[in-house]
Amino acid sequence: LHVRSRRQRQMCIRDRFALIGILMLWTLALGAYHAGVEWGFWAGPADCAAGAAMDLTGDLLSSLDAVRPPSCGEAALRVLGLSMAGWNVIAAAILAFAALRTALRRG
Repeated sequence: LHVRSRRQRQMCIRDRFALIGILMLWTLALGAYHAGVEWGFWAGPADCAAGAAMDLTGDLLSSLDAVRPPSCGEAALRVLGLSMAGWNVIAAAILAFAALRTALRRG
């Protein structure tokens, strides 16, 4: 059984909140990149293109080679004018702020 002091527990919790905040900042950056691709601010990855439906009646392995992933440049859904990538940016910014604020709070 490992016994920690109150200060050690607080530091451990702060470290975890700092890690969560950093991960949320990374999520924010990825969401902003994806939203920028959707809005046409910059080009997306080369392998990000719309594809055709897969033919399940023929040779499945050869039809898998012909399938392309959905386009990253078109939002599948927009809510209140923002795509899911845009809402991801907002949510990640709020969570990053809350986590980092908690990690850096004194007391």
